Amino acid sequence: MAWRDINAVTVAAAAGLEVGTFARHYLTVADCGFDAFDEAARECGAVCARSMPPGARDCGERFLRLTGAVLCWTVGRPGMARMLFVVPAQSGDSALLKRHSEFKQSLVALFDRPDPNSPAGRTHAEFLVGLCCQVIGRGLENGVEFTELRRSVLELAPFAVTASGR
Repeated sequence: MAWRDINAVTVAAAAGLEVGTFARHYLTVADCGFDAFDEAARECGAVCARSMPPGARDCGERFLRLTGAVLCWTVGRPGMARMLFVVPAQSGDSALLKRHSEFKQSLVALFDRPDPNSPAGRTHAEFLVGLCCQVIGRGLENGVEFTELRRSVLELAPFAVTASGR
């Protein structure tokens, strides 16, 4: 079902609620979707932030910590992970895509430190985070098994190697 085809009846039925109950909480289906996305972004972002060791500056280490945290969260919260990594692109909704961009920027911020984490600095971190989100989103969209998703994400690790880590 396309993002624009979802209506209050569909959402209420999926949640096991009456439409009136849904309507008391949300004015629109989009409001409900935005709340679900924001909750997923907060959860995943908090898990990622907790995964970062204090003082670690190596981009490769940070990337492995970040991806490990995202993958563990994805296994535990597959529906929320789909909302975070698949639905924004499928929806084409500009407000949801903006929220997704803000989420990715919050992950990029986990790489920001006084000393550069990579030869390209923030641009490199944005590349890594964007690529990771794309791989996870495509994997979830295509229904790949977790071991395959993990393998695909870990194949990105060489891109995180810094000049000092070579």
